[in-house]
Amino acid sequence: MNRITNDETTPNRPTSPLRFALIGTVALVAALSNGARADLINDIPDGYAVRSQGSVSVGANARIAGSLGAAGNASLANGAVVTGDLSTGTPYSWHTPSIGGLPSAGSTNVNVAKNGSLALDAGIYDKFTSGSSATLTLTAGEYVFSSFDLAKAGRLLADTSTGDIKIYVTNKLTSASETIYDNIGGGNLTIVTGGSASFGSKSSIEALLYSLGSQSFGSNTLFNGLTWAGGSVSIGQGSEFNFAGPVPAPAGLALLGAAAALTRRRRR
Repeated sequence: MNRITNDETTPNRPTSPLRFALIGTVALVAALSNGARADLINDIPDGYAVRSQGSVSVGANARIAGSLGAAGNASLANGAVVTGDLSTGTPYSWHTPSIGGLPSAGSTNVNVAKNGSLALDAGIYDKFTSGSSATLTLTAGEYVFSSFDLAKAGRLLADTSTGDIKIYVTNKLTSASETIYDNIGGGNLTIVTGGSASFGSKSSIEALLYSLGSQSFGSNTLFNGLTWAGGSVSIGQGSEFNFAGPVPAPAGLALLGAAAALTRRRRR
């Protein structure tokens, strides 16, 4: 395993025993907040903006604000920066998320016409497609698709003000250039794909993204959140990835406070 700490500041991480108290609490928070699929994703991001079970390539002048982990190789073009740890090879120190079986898709296709908009209820669907500059609005709940194809300049508007949104795509997710995945609430937008996930140039994504296949991001992509791939990850030149871990539910915030108080008492 190769582990390199760059000159720039590495994100702060809790140290023992608080770190271990928080890890146990986060697992409990996830179980409380994820409802029926509480065990589908079990993850401890620990400051890693990008993780891959394969190799990672980062284009020129791209910036990863957080850590990067690759079980294979990691190649950084001229001017590319990783502000946290750059960890490659096996065994690796970063956490591999556990992802259970994805739910089955339905039989109803969903399409949003060019320049059109659609507010979709949580549910189980088949294929999602759109025309250019279309807008799909989602609210709290779980959405299942067999495939997801967002056309150029399309927008997914995730309103998490009343709860988290989880999108499961049993096959691949494809987004053209200038697409936007916008989280306008205080909760989490989580996207899980059974196949690959690809985003065109100048895309903007605010999500927790997990793909059992490969991932590719075009040039000048802005990504706020975290991403993990079972395959390789390709990040285009001029892109910016900013680590943002999952937001605890209100009950989870109380539990985190209790864990911190317990740690303080132990230290005394």
